[in-house]
Amino acid sequence: IALAQCSAGATPIGPSGATSNQTLLQRYVGGSLPACNGPCGWNQSIQYYGDDQDSHYNALQITLAKTYSHGLSINGNFAYQRARAAANNFATWDKQSVIGNDSALRRKAFTAYGMYKLPFGKGQSYLNHLNPVVNQIVSGFEFSPTLVWQSGLPFTLSFNGCGADIPGSAPCYVNGSASSLKTGVSGYAGGPNNGVVFYQKQTIGNAFTDPGPDNIGNGGRNNAWGPGFFNADMSAMKNFTIREKYALQFRADAYNTFNHINFGNPGGNIESLG
Repeated sequence: IALAQCSAGATPIGPSGATSNQTLLQRYVGGSLPACNGPCGWNQSIQYYGDDQDSHYNALQITLAKTYSHGLSINGNFAYQRARAAANNFATWDKQSVIGNDSALRRKAFTAYGMYKLPFGKGQSYLNHLNPVVNQIVSGFEFSPTLVWQSGLPFTLSFNGCGADIPGSAPCYVNGSASSLKTGVSGYAGGPNNGVVFYQKQTIGNAFTDPGPDNIGNGGRNNAWGPGFFNADMSAMKNFTIREKYALQFRADAYNTFNHINFGNPGGNIESLG
């Protein structure tokens, strides 16, 4: 996507006649308005505030539930979702170039939770005829797990040299497909090589290329995906019945039961990922 061509006094770079002069690359230099009867020739940036940017969300949502019976209840929810949104700043110049996956939305999300009361003691399937003292010991145990799994958040691929090629308000994209991003896992958290590496450092010239001065790459906004999210919590309870109106409960909650580490997104620069 071409941004601007050389203005008077600029030094062209390459056969396209593009320039890396940041001032001359700004929209206000060559912008045209009816009130100006052509190019306005402004030498200071302008601000625009409007409500003409929107987001679009679509999802397939599935819920499966087992109502409480025989001491067990389960609820599971899954969503396959997509959302498209535009970034600000450059959207007033070229909205299509900054439309991409919404930064806050994970493509797939699954949540499950439930409760299970062990079937021991008076009124239950097993050990139903115990004396009151033993019944208080073996009955009233409950477990309640919660499981959350979600796919990663999107991020934008950039590279080291784009800052000198395009205006500061323009998006920094590489040329190339995000599917070419090399991923993998090596090491462990706190170990050698700074722990786990999800994305390998890459260089311009092979899978990804520099779009050149005065051009935005075709890699697009938020087309790469970060590491997923997983968390499991567990609650264990022991209930003591005191007569019919009162009960005493001892409870233990374990958050992040499996001690799983969730990593955030990398910065997006393909030449410094890791």
